[in-house]
Amino acid sequence: MLAAGVVAGVLVVIGVGGAVACKATDLNCHLRSAPEWQLSEIEGQRGGTRALNPALTTTRVVGGLDYPTDFDFLPDGRMLVVTRAGMIELVDHGHVRPKPVLDLTDSVSLWGLRGVMALAVEPSPKRPVHFYVAYSVRDPKYPDPTSPKPTTVRISRFTLDGDTASPASEKVIEGRVTGGSCITKPTTDCLPGDRDHIGTDFAFLSDGTMLISTGDGGPAQGNVELSQNLDSLGGKILRVDHAGHGVPSNPFWNGDPNANRSKVWAYGFRNPFRMSVMPSGDVIAGDVGFDDVEELDLVRRGGDYGWPCYEGTIQTPAFHATSFCRTYYSRHAKRPLAAWFALPHTQARTVIAGASLDRATALPQRFRTDYVLADWAVSKLWVTPEATHKEHLLPLADLHVVESGAAGPVRLRIGPDGALYELAINTGELWRITGTPH
Repeated sequence: MLAAGVVAGVLVVIGVGGAVACKATDLNCHLRSAPEWQLSEIEGQRGGTRALNPALTTTRVVGGLDYPTDFDFLPDGRMLVVTRAGMIELVDHGHVRPKPVLDLTDSVSLWGLRGVMALAVEPSPKRPVHFYVAYSVRDPKYPDPTSPKPTTVRISRFTLDGDTASPASEKVIEGRVTGGSCITKPTTDCLPGDRDHIGTDFAFLSDGTMLISTGDGGPAQGNVELSQNLDSLGGKILRVDHAGHGVPSNPFWNGDPNANRSKVWAYGFRNPFRMSVMPSGDVIAGDVGFDDVEELDLVRRGGDYGWPCYEGTIQTPAFHATSFCRTYYSRHAKRPLAAWFALPHTQARTVIAGASLDRATALPQRFRTDYVLADWAVSKLWVTPEATHKEHLLPLADLHVVESGAAGPVRLRIGPDGALYELAINTGELWRITGTPH
């Protein structure tokens, strides 16, 4: 989904000592060598001078991470952080442990916007601790990590043993097809990553099931059509048990827990990169847009969110004249389900679904009825009142900027201490946001 500062095949970050680079073919450099990273005005780093709502303040938890894409909290309050290249780090009281928890760099495809996109710790009081990772797979036929050949995505569960996880603990729960294009095998256990549009995210529900968002692998015509194919795993939100099986209460259950359609909860997505569960149990997904519109969607059981024939409120210009979409429009005079927010590209470019602030006790009281979202490319955070969660398009006036110049936010989470945590991929930093002391 995301990459940072790609220039002539090299990922560049501007540091205190000047430009520091990790070659795109050798991203397994663990931590960046420079300990500090300046607030750069260069586009793609911080997107302008950082500005925060005066009622809020930030503290950097850790820096120097090598293009981190996700993080989550362990039961003891420490954090796992994963990098795009596949290094899973342990952050303990503001320090990265010298030894990584897990090194997946030999398995990850890094061409274009591929890589490790999501990490989540299973919310269970039982031991041992399990965590889930979503990553683009390096096809054994093309061992170069930057090979542009089509490949697939894998969702795996790992087991933490002390402060590390053995690669042998990997249990693949979705995406057992390795390499190649899902276009040629759409009804198999194949998660598309032909180019990018990987998604992916995890959400754990109160009934013990989990949601997994998947992208269409796009942007080819064959990829985008997977989003409307209930027998494909691409462009969906899946609801499965923790072993990856579909459950009988799913809308398209056919009696086989291993059948793709038995796992589908909602469909018609392009690149649902982040999800969040609300106090009501509702789920919000941020679907990264194509040429015109970014979406936040209130996800409903069996819902069709219109891609590739609808983007936001409009018929998708690039596909509306195709025979596929002409047929779709003949069956759907209007988009089946409205977006919660449709953000035009004059305002946003790569939407990041955030979090409910109801548990954010370290923030001022007035924020605790809000929902926070972000955008990687324009490096902003917004809040909107949670009370407006309805199944119709909401006005952009309901969005209020609380941070600009945010250095590429890719994940927002509420910590066990009630603070809002923000992961910035562009500068390799994790920030803690709280109320401003009086």
